[in-house]
Amino acid sequence: MMEAITPSNPSAKKKDLKRIFFGFALIFLAVFSAAAALYWPEFQKQFFPEMTVSAQKIVPFRSETKRNGTEPTTSASETKVAVAKKKSAPQEGFLWVDQASLQYIVTLGKAQGVSDAKRLKVYDGTDLLGQVVVSRALETVSYVVPEKSVDISKDAYYRVVAE
Repeated sequence: MMEAITPSNPSAKKKDLKRIFFGFALIFLAVFSAAAALYWPEFQKQFFPEMTVSAQKIVPFRSETKRNGTEPTTSASETKVAVAKKKSAPQEGFLWVDQASLQYIVTLGKAQGVSDAKRLKVYDGTDLLGQVVVSRALETVSYVVPEKSVDISKDAYYRVVAE
């Protein structure tokens, strides 16, 4: 039942204003939530780049053509060659000194194509400091030994490039 708004009863008008304000607040929250849900992948790429995972689609390399209506088979080595050709850009990582063991560690490993005895270039910003040699390559990191001419501080991080 509707209350009549009279000069002696202004509370009905205040209740209506509260309801209208609450309704607009709910509509604003709904629009904001919908916009955030639609644009979340873009926000995530911009503000949280370490959380985004780039999905690499590996397409098998087909060296043969279709003959007699049969699909040619692709061996694993052909697929690896196609992926290796695709990854011709140099891999970059970081070098630092592990304070507990005083060993030089690089954030490049077998997954990035680094193997034992491979030479990596060390940069301080854009300045080339020298090279390091991989002594032990693991899956995601490698232990390296600096050449004698390389001056690496134990309290700094350096950029490393594997070509």
